[in-house]
Amino acid sequence: MFVSVVTAVDISSAGALLAVVLDVDSFRSWDSPPRQVADWEYREALARAALRSGADEAIITGEGLLAGRRVAVMCSEFAFMGGSIGTAAAHRIVTAVRRATASRLPLLASAASGGTRMQEGAAAFTRTAPIVLALTEHKAAGLPYLVHLRNPATGGVFASWASLGHITVAEPGALVGFLGPSVFEALNGEPFPPEVQTAQALFGHGLVDAVLPTRLLAGYDRDAGRSPGPADLRTARRGLRLAAELRLPFVSVIDTDGAELSPTAEWGGLAGEIARCLADLQTLSVPTLSVLLGQGAGGAAIALLPADRVLAARHAWLCPLPPEGAAMVWYRDTGRAPEVADAQHVRAADLRRSGVVDRLIDERPDAADEPVAFASRTASAITYELAWLCTGPEGRRVDRRDRLRP
Repeated sequence: MFVSVVTAVDISSAGALLAVVLDVDSFRSWDSPPRQVADWEYREALARAALRSGADEAIITGEGLLAGRRVAVMCSEFAFMGGSIGTAAAHRIVTAVRRATASRLPLLASAASGGTRMQEGAAAFTRTAPIVLALTEHKAAGLPYLVHLRNPATGGVFASWASLGHITVAEPGALVGFLGPSVFEALNGEPFPPEVQTAQALFGHGLVDAVLPTRLLAGYDRDAGRSPGPADLRTARRGLRLAAELRLPFVSVIDTDGAELSPTAEWGGLAGEIARCLADLQTLSVPTLSVLLGQGAGGAAIALLPADRVLAARHAWLCPLPPEGAAMVWYRDTGRAPEVADAQHVRAADLRRSGVVDRLIDERPDAADEPVAFASRTASAITYELAWLCTGPEGRRVDRRDRLRP
């Protein structure tokens, strides 16, 4: 994935954040003035909030350009009564989501809120339901919904529109959680553990996809250097679901020395996640393409292999265990690994002859010796295969039930 870096500026207000994320001078508001409330004390509080924040409500909606492409946006203004959502703000959100859906626009949301506005009680509380319905319909239309969590993102906002993103990123150190810690302390007489409701903790538990500073909001980076565990396979399955929802082809890239081998992985349901990946990938409703890039060891590799088309680097291989491990099982001698590799037909050329792999990508002489050229050939191969799958007749897609049948 690429990372697009923008200039770091003050993003304490919604307007400043939109200025960072969107192309210069491209934002166009969709908002109408909110209706006046009857209660004069509340009306005065709203007027003070507007004067302090420079906004007329706790949410700003509209559209703009992102790298030249139209997107819909909605952004919390925390300086307006803590970004709390009342009936007027909820109506504004629902209207914006429906307009984005009707215009076939991707929707970007940035949440910074204490939750439901207490001054409006049940009337505001019940408005979370139509917000969720509008977003569900937006996603069902195959349109992206991306969420950015700022500090704080709590309460009814986190339990509705801030938790429904196809992809969700959070700012480092942001307080993110359903229960406001001050409320917990008031009700229970003791503080809520501060380490629980942090962006990093939620990322560690798989509840957000990334923790990124705002200057990296347009990008996404990936972890490396460890074996895939149950949480990683659940992330892969989430990608499969997103592909189906957004009606996009799914590409998997396989380069692993095997799945995580630990008590934690066993208790986390590693075997079941491998099985569910296999099931989901082979029944996915959109075109699929797998690329065996290097090592393909064990269940972590097979979990993402079956696809309409399978590519492999010429020096890639696939087997239940690395040849050294298999040689140890067979002969108690890792030195016999080449012999085992020959016997098990693990090399890319063997896989091509047996029909497991459809196409080899050359390495000249090895990908490590020509990384840029190899990456370019791989990208070209992927582009060609996806075009072949997506633009040709339906019959071009292999019946996955027969794909790896003996």
